[in-house]
Amino acid sequence: MSYQDALARVISEVIAPAAADVDRSGEFPRRQIEALGEAGLLSLPIPAELGGGGGLRAAACRWRSNNSRAQLARLRIEADRAWALVSEALTAIEDGRGDAQLLVLEVKAAAGEAAADAADLALRACGGAAFRKESPVERLFRDSRAARVMAPTTEALHDFIGRALCGLPLLGDAPATTSVATASGASS
Repeated sequence: MSYQDALARVISEVIAPAAADVDRSGEFPRRQIEALGEAGLLSLPIPAELGGGGGLRAAACRWRSNNSRAQLARLRIEADRAWALVSEALTAIEDGRGDAQLLVLEVKAAAGEAAADAADLALRACGGAAFRKESPVERLFRDSRAARVMAPTTEALHDFIGRALCGLPLLGDAPATTSVATASGASS
């Protein structure tokens, strides 16, 4: 099954039927995200040998040098870190923890940067052919750049996170309710 078919199936069978309920309740759509993962769509850019969906298998086969493999290893580590952060944020949201908002900001910043780095590496591995419109790499590259500039931008997220860690509000001048100790899970 192609990734387009898998995505269409998840949308029609899992996402669309629950969309109105999720919108109405405001509940985080964990089941829908899990369905995307179960269908292999969230790991599509990672080679199958590394536990991914194998969407960039041809590109992965071209990586012969130690430097390229080391870059691939760094990307895998960053992807794993991002997924651990996503999991922690989901748990914080579900448990109603005070650090949930901070973790969501961290997820967008970390995932956006990891996606951009992965897209850069895929472009280098695939060469000029990756820029063709029919290439999935071209789309991944374009989407990864959007994550950096769509509000809130990565720079704004870093400022928000830094403000929270310094005990400042995200906006305005009143003290924030999330301290560094609270954000890291330690007691104040």
